[in-house]
Amino acid sequence: MPTGGISVRKPNAEHSKKMQGKYISWAAIILSILLLASSIIITGFPDIKDRIHFPAKSLDASFDGWYYYEGTDKVPASPLPYNVTGSKADFYNIIPEGYNTGYVMSFDNSYQYIKVYIDGQLVYQYQKDKENPRFMPSKIRCFVDILPEYCGKEVRISIKSDSLSPYSKLSPVWLQTPKEAVNTLFIENIRPFLFFIMIGGLGIAMLIGFLILCRQKSQNRPDFYMLLYLALFILDSAIWVFTDSGLPQFFFGNSLLVMVVSFEAFLLLPLPLLAFIRTFSGSQNSFGKLQWLCVLNFIAQNLLYIFGAANFMRMLLLTHAILLLNIAYGAVYMCVELYHSRSLYAKWTLIGLGLFVGISCLSLVSFYKTKGNDNSRFFTLGFTIFIIILMLLMFRRFLGISEESAKSAVYQELAYKDILTGLGNRTAYEEKLETLDDIILLNQNTAVIMLDIDKLKIVNDTWGHREGDSLIRDAAECIWNAYGDIGDCYRVGGDEFIVILKNCTLTPDTYRVNLETSIQACNASRNIPLSISSGFAQKPEDLPEITIRSLISMADQQMYQHKHKGASDKPDF
Repeated sequence: MPTGGISVRKPNAEHSKKMQGKYISWAAIILSILLLASSIIITGFPDIKDRIHFPAKSLDASFDGWYYYEGTDKVPASPLPYNVTGSKADFYNIIPEGYNTGYVMSFDNSYQYIKVYIDGQLVYQYQKDKENPRFMPSKIRCFVDILPEYCGKEVRISIKSDSLSPYSKLSPVWLQTPKEAVNTLFIENIRPFLFFIMIGGLGIAMLIGFLILCRQKSQNRPDFYMLLYLALFILDSAIWVFTDSGLPQFFFGNSLLVMVVSFEAFLLLPLPLLAFIRTFSGSQNSFGKLQWLCVLNFIAQNLLYIFGAANFMRMLLLTHAILLLNIAYGAVYMCVELYHSRSLYAKWTLIGLGLFVGISCLSLVSFYKTKGNDNSRFFTLGFTIFIIILMLLMFRRFLGISEESAKSAVYQELAYKDILTGLGNRTAYEEKLETLDDIILLNQNTAVIMLDIDKLKIVNDTWGHREGDSLIRDAAECIWNAYGDIGDCYRVGGDEFIVILKNCTLTPDTYRVNLETSIQACNASRNIPLSISSGFAQKPEDLPEITIRSLISMADQQMYQHKHKGASDKPDF
């Protein structure tokens, strides 16, 4: 085989730079995983009652009214939820008569410290744990047991806001029984619950699909990685929406741990989305820099949290600023690409992404306007629209890939198959020889049969090429019937065939009789009889070794001897 012109590629500066980039990326991934695990492990378990209860009767302004004081003035707090300017506020009411043992007073709380007094006595508190410097107020539902002796007495809810908002907010307050809590839990959280189940299941299915596709050899690996990034983004979104809802507090007693997981999921949210955009964008370097910015922010915030320097809530403005930077750059990029792109796939992807980004901005506005109450509502809406568009596009794209793969498989088969006979063609035969070319045959199990249709030219000249083609097809069928189960059959010329036997255990005469039997059965229904000359070659016992090409040459010589020797015995057309 020729060896000239082969060059060995030496490592260059560009290759070394790529390898360094891969090492840095893996180091960042490993460090991020370690920091994520450390942040979750060191999260404390605050000694607070984090159970959830749900409404039966309202204690808002229409029911004896909540109020607060501005100086000495009594101001109604109506309607609830009600915001008071300032980081601290006290809200008052009177516990109604007629509530026996088994009732609780409950209200939602978003990132505030809470103390509840009844008749001046502290009965409930959700405060910073002095033993846990990493404690931060989370989104929970507070509840206070209502004893019969509390009826008719004054209740005071003291609220201290964290740095998230300049307001102190009192959500609607309810009186209810524990049994009613279970009945209404999924009603109040039906949207995030369904989102978590459906989108989470979709993400897992897409991840499994990616793993299945990776096991198949394909040239469309960028499309597969697009599927991976989208699956990771879906799973991360499902985790964030779930941990940001009221459901985890029902299942887990540690509200702080849930909040840490929620922040970790939110910090990681831009990474798979940016990776997804990079797969089809022409500005990969810019999006790569944005990814590194998000990674550095994730690492820095986890380090600060681990060492107790700051909690995630106090660093939320930085996270939102980086998110807005991603949104701003993404918006500019999408506008430019929509103007220049002619691809329907790219345009609808960008439109879906644009809708998601725009609605995500509304989610940020809602977060600060409502002080973190139900801030994932707009996100889930935009995300659902985005995923529906992407799923339709990806279904169409992978359908196209499947069609192309099917066509490629057909073309691959046609490239190695003789159209007229269905046997292997000359190309398939030559590739088979290349695999056997340098193999020395040391046993007698491999043999070659050369075959040639007798008087094909006379048939073509006398009865036309249509009859000649029919003769070729019948000859191929006879050869296949005789040798198809024990060897590889090829048509290597107009009237020439070759069979490479894989496991030769019979005598040459037996192989020849098998072919003659097949030919006799075929001639029973033919007007023009079929005749085939053949030559058989097998490794001689007196030769220590022999190549496949030597066997072919021997079989070819025998075939022509058979053709000329038996010319007088051939059927007369």
